[in-house]
Amino acid sequence: MKTTYKERVQKVVSFPVTLYQLANNKAQNLGLSFGEYIKFLLVSDVKKSKKPILPVGRQVSRLEKITKEALEESKRGEVEIIDTPAKLETSFEQMWKEAQ
Repeated sequence: MKTTYKERVQKVVSFPVTLYQLANNKAQNLGLSFGEYIKFLLVSDVKKSKKPILPVGRQVSRLEKITKEALEESKRGEVEIIDTPAKLETSFEQMWKEAQ
């Protein structure tokens, strides 16, 4: 599945000369530009994350909506008791999936 980006952000990042040279050499060895290599590293790091990454922007408003719905469910007595760390982790993972 190919990911398409509707919005882009451009940032200027400063690197120590030695780090830039090492990373640029690595990128060239892989047949990538420096920018492509940095993007590759970021995507790889995010994919390896075992815990959800905290949301920002529009994702926050989706989580706010889910939270309000959960509060309403709680008021109606529709609550799930989360009494173990595993249940808590599962609950957060489910909320994260619903927010995306």
